[in-house]
Amino acid sequence: MAKKIDNDQKKYGKAFQVIGTDSWQKENERYKQMRAEWDDVGEKLYVTKAPLHVDIELTNDCNLKCAMCERNFMTRDVGYMAFSLYQNIIGQCAENDILSVKLNLWGESVMHPELRKMISYAKQKGIVNTQFNSNASLLNETICRDLVESGLDRLTLSIDSLKKGTYEHIRIGSKINQVVENIDTLTRIKKELGSKTPFITAQIIQMKSNQGGIQPFVNQFKDKVDYVSVTNICAASGDRRILKQSLLSFTGKKFPCPEIWHRLSISFDGHVTVCCQDYNFDLEIGNLKDSDIVSLWHGKALTELRERHKHLDFKNTLCQTCTANEESIPEE
Repeated sequence: MAKKIDNDQKKYGKAFQVIGTDSWQKENERYKQMRAEWDDVGEKLYVTKAPLHVDIELTNDCNLKCAMCERNFMTRDVGYMAFSLYQNIIGQCAENDILSVKLNLWGESVMHPELRKMISYAKQKGIVNTQFNSNASLLNETICRDLVESGLDRLTLSIDSLKKGTYEHIRIGSKINQVVENIDTLTRIKKELGSKTPFITAQIIQMKSNQGGIQPFVNQFKDKVDYVSVTNICAASGDRRILKQSLLSFTGKKFPCPEIWHRLSISFDGHVTVCCQDYNFDLEIGNLKDSDIVSLWHGKALTELRERHKHLDFKNTLCQTCTANEESIPEE
């Protein structure tokens, strides 16, 4: 259960603020090493032999239509990843010592009929950190048991409010009472099976529509889950229509985005982008049908983008308008 809820004021001005303590990370030596390298790369901006992390979009389908989600602006076709493509991706990750995969991008992964099989396959291949985000609305008894028994390492549950009216305004199509019940089911099954994993994070995005709800949220989940996370909304994909709910003011001062030295993101049909928030894959650098992860990681398109970032030259719409690589301060 969450042992510490500590608001790190040093991080408050950042677009993504996290509070809490990560006991799973402390107990997993290989994951600690990967995170140390992640931090070092983010500070020094050098290219590793392969990405440190890969996002794998099992599906871009979703059962909800959340008010602040940029998936609302997505124009790509909706589909589900074939297991053969997934095997290819995980195989490349295992061969190149890519220890961390996130099994979602722009969809609800529990909707994939082969999710349990996919998680188990990644663990069998030696992937240290398997994780994904979920809206928790579909976590029934069977799915919860699948998540625990498959070996999933980390699960982030995006909730955003405990007030019925506020929650259902934000998470359109879901019911807060059902979500809380689902989380109780998951934690019960973990306990019944004597499993430390998945490491469960309850996450709230603080925004104008849920002000005043942070502490009640923390109080509700601090003894139920392993970690409580608070983030600030931002237009991480460059679409500022979403910022009307933000509690941050963005200064316009840009910096190189460390994510292009950290990770790659792969769509359900094998397209590869440099940005995990690129919902329409506008920054696509290739497709795994005719290339591979390491080649794209060291390829011309990404190499040139990194150089432009180092020189603060953002000559594409996505990076130019993105707030993830822009300094921010709390609104007064």
